[in-house]
Amino acid sequence: MNKSVDGCVTGTPTREGDYPILIRQMREDDIPTVARLCGQWGYPASLEQVLPRFLQLAADPNRCLYVAQADDGQVVGWVDVHAYHTLAADSTAEIGGIVVDQSCRRQGVGRALMAQAEAWAQSRGYSSVRLRSNAARSEAHQFYPGLGYQLVKTQHVYAKKLTQY
Repeated sequence: MNKSVDGCVTGTPTREGDYPILIRQMREDDIPTVARLCGQWGYPASLEQVLPRFLQLAADPNRCLYVAQADDGQVVGWVDVHAYHTLAADSTAEIGGIVVDQSCRRQGVGRALMAQAEAWAQSRGYSSVRLRSNAARSEAHQFYPGLGYQLVKTQHVYAKKLTQY
């Protein structure tokens, strides 16, 4: 793994039998594919919605956005990892989202993206990484324990739409 100028860790995870990929920082020209992958993740979003989100998140020094790029240059997955701070617990790194193209699943892409996110967290001094996974994602509930993650709690998530002034 190599440390880049902006503090994100970059590298090329490899494992025999896995899909050949390069994990690198997300760039603005990746956003059309990232938006498409958001739809596969269950959060349909347009380029016009994702681009300003990307620009805001990419400027955050406590966050890193990575993509998995196939040998042919196609982006086949992404992960968002960021610092998570709260008064109630020690700071940790948190996965804000991860998605792998449907055609590339179960080929090591998600594992490589998670390894990169973990490397970023370690490079920042975090001793743990956490994530949230929708109860309906049964494949993910097999994937994460296979990487050493443990289910530590279940919860309900509430949201309230606020009126705009």
